[in-house]
Amino acid sequence: LVAAVGPCATGARYEVGPEVVAALARAGVPPVACVRARGPGDRAWLDLDRAVAHQLEAAGVGTVERLGRCTIADPELHSHRRDGDRAGRGAGLIARLG
Repeated sequence: LVAAVGPCATGARYEVGPEVVAALARAGVPPVACVRARGPGDRAWLDLDRAVAHQLEAAGVGTVERLGRCTIADPELHSHRRDGDRAGRGAGLIARLG
């Protein structure tokens, strides 16, 4: 089984609160795998692609590839966080090939 994690909010652009970090931990994703402190206060930066990759690997997916494109940083991609209501929408795809 192979999975690809497509463009999503990542790194030092996706700021989240402690409730999101706690939800990740409840979902079995150790924050150390994808969260780093933002600085003073309770906010943090979340690498969403790393969180998803961790969940896929924990579920037994043999190969997980991360595209590494950030929807917030890349102006070619839609981002509600960056553009608000003006943002377009994306879609996900799951398929069995072969």
